[in-house]
Amino acid sequence: MVQKLIMTSFETANSAERRSQTETSRMAIQTMLPNLLRLATPAQKAHATQKLQNWIDDCKYLSAKK
Repeated sequence: MVQKLIMTSFETANSAERRSQTETSRMAIQTMLPNLLRLATPAQKAHATQKLQNWIDDCKYLSAKK
């Protein structure tokens, strides 16, 4: 769900220059994330997993309230 939201925000670019910047940013993120995951300690990975789960739970809670 979070990934879809992020990708949607990148796809809303309307000018050619903005699309180019968006694509450059997307490629940089795709390169950076695997490196971060590879270098993270098990404790850091567990912490990140818990943080992401908290965000997911928050989104589910907020969407259920509507």
